[in-house]
Amino acid sequence: MGNLMQTFGGSYAKAGAIITLVYLVGIGLIWLAPETKGKPLPE
Repeated sequence: MGNLMQTFGGSYAKAGAIITLVYLVGIGLIWLAPETKGKPLPE
């Protein structure tokens, strides 16, 4: 967070928005992951 704030000139709002965007992208990508329910674990 400190590095992001430094990059955006000390703007806590902009740094927080970037972190939120990363989480939202992750939530979106979860739907594209293959279903593993009922499949055996790899060795």
